[in-house]
Amino acid sequence: MPASAVSSAVSWAVYFASAACLVLMLSPTVGGVYKLAQASCGTRAVDGMSFLVGEAHPGMTVAVRLGACGSAGPLELDGTVVERSAGAAAYTASARLSLPGVSVPSGTTLILTDTGSRMVAAHV
Repeated sequence: MPASAVSSAVSWAVYFASAACLVLMLSPTVGGVYKLAQASCGTRAVDGMSFLVGEAHPGMTVAVRLGACGSAGPLELDGTVVERSAGAAAYTASARLSLPGVSVPSGTTLILTDTGSRMVAAHV
């Protein structure tokens, strides 16, 4: 076998071994970034809905569309609690008004109306 063929084979072997090591080194970092993105998504949805309910005025009607967020579960509205689970974690916030017991899956539009003492919800 010519020396150039051996050299080429060794070069490719070193290249693939280096690429495999790089993937193994970066996988924990990528997994951590994914978990942080899930947590951020869960907290943003909960905090946003809590803020929206807190800033509502009697007679005000708002349409809210909950976007998709990885493996995050539906947004749960019940009493004065807004909750969403993402993976093994659950994120909660309190709301100023009493909320109906409703589950809002991703991609669903929800119409919220402030009656003065509580919120009324309807799926579209």
